[in-house]
This record gives sequence, structure tokens and C-alpha cells, in this order.
Amino acid sequence: MVRRKVKAQKRRTQNEPCAICAQPLPEKYSVIDRIRAADGYTFENTRLLCEPCDRKVQEERGYT
Repeated sequence: MVRRKVKAQKRRTQNEPCAICAQPLPEKYSVIDRIRAADGYTFENTRLLCEPCDRKVQEERGYT
């Protein structure tokens, strides 16, 4: 529930573009990314990404 609330709040305040590539986010399937996973889903610790950018970030972090 917290994750969903933070994602909705981010969508309103981030003004729609992906935090990495600045392309418009799709209405569905945007991804909320934790900058530091251990810090959880807080407004300050998250950003919205498009799916391709999220895949790149996950690959860089070694999660794929």
C-alpha cells in the first residue's frame, strides 16, 4: 500500500517524464525505483522510470 501511494505521489510531482531519459512515462507499466533498496519506498528514496531504463538500472546493479 505504501509503495502504491508513493508511486502516485511521484507521478504527480515528477511531472511525467522518466527520471533517467526524460521521455514521457506510459500510463501503465512505469516502474518505481528505490535508489537505495535498504531505505525502502519513501518519497525521497524513489524515482519513476520507464521500463527500458529500469531494465538498464537493474542490469547495472547485477539483478538480471
